[in-house]
Amino acid sequence: MAFQNLQPHPNLKELNVHGYGGRRFPSWFSAPTNLVNLCIWYCKRCQHLPPMDQIPSLQHLQIWTLDNLEYMEIEGQQTSFFPSLKTLNLHGCPKLKGWQKKRDDSTALELLQFPCLSHFSCNNCPSLTSIPQFPSLDESLNLQKASPQLVHQIFTPSISSSSSIIPPLSKLKHLSIVYIEELESLPRDGLRNLTCLQRLTIGFCLALKCLPQEMRSLTSLRELNIEMCPQLNERCGNKKGEDWEFISHIQNIKVDGQTIQKEGRYLLDHEASISEG
Repeated sequence: MAFQNLQPHPNLKELNVHGYGGRRFPSWFSAPTNLVNLCIWYCKRCQHLPPMDQIPSLQHLQIWTLDNLEYMEIEGQQTSFFPSLKTLNLHGCPKLKGWQKKRDDSTALELLQFPCLSHFSCNNCPSLTSIPQFPSLDESLNLQKASPQLVHQIFTPSISSSSSIIPPLSKLKHLSIVYIEELESLPRDGLRNLTCLQRLTIGFCLALKCLPQEMRSLTSLRELNIEMCPQLNERCGNKKGEDWEFISHIQNIKVDGQTIQKEGRYLLDHEASISEG
C-alpha cells in the first residue's frame, strides 16, 4: 500500500517503477506534470496503465516486461497527445492490444498522432496491431517479433496524415524489421515515403517472399543488411537474383553475413574470376 499512498514531488523529472505487484497503478501516477523520463519494468500483474498522454514534459517512455498488460489508458485529446514524447520503447508485452480512452469523447483513436516522436521500438508485442501514427519520426523504427498487421498499419497513412504536407516517415533514417516470421511482403506504398532512409535491416522474416520494386525510390539508402530470410537470400544474394535490380544502387549490401557490395563496388565478380581461373 505504500506505493499507492506516495505523493511525488510536483517537480519530479524521472520515475522508475520496477516490480510493482498491483493490477492497476495508483491515481497519482499521472500527476507529476514535469516528468521527463518514465520507465516501467517487470510489473507482471498490471493489466492497465493510467493515462500518460497529457504529461506535457514527458520525453522518454519505456515499458518493459508487463506480461499481462492489455491496454494503456489515454485521455485522447488530439491537440495535446504526448506533446513532447521523443522516445517510445515497448518491450515484452505479449497481451498488449493498444490504447484505450479513459472516457468516451469525439476524438477518434485513428486521428491521434505522436507529434514529436523520433524513435519507436516494439519488441515482442505480438498482439499489438495498431498504434497512433508518428509522422515526424526521424531517427529509428525497430520492429521485432511484432505482428504483420502492425507493420502494414504503420506504413499505411491514415486520411489525416496522408493529407499532410510532409509524407509520413519521410524523415526516418534507420529501419529494422526482425523476427516477424509471418510477414510475407513489405508495404509498397509506404516504402516510397522513406526518402531519407540510410540503413535498412531485415532479419529472420522466413515468409518474406521478395523485395518490391519501390526499393529503387530509396535513394538515400546506404546500407542494406538481410539475414536469415531464405527467399530474399536467393533473390538478393548476387547480380543474378530477381530483386538485384531493385537494390543495386545501394552502396553497402550484406546477405547472411556475406558482403555483396561495399562502397558501391560489387565484390562477387572477383570471386567468380578466381573460381573460373
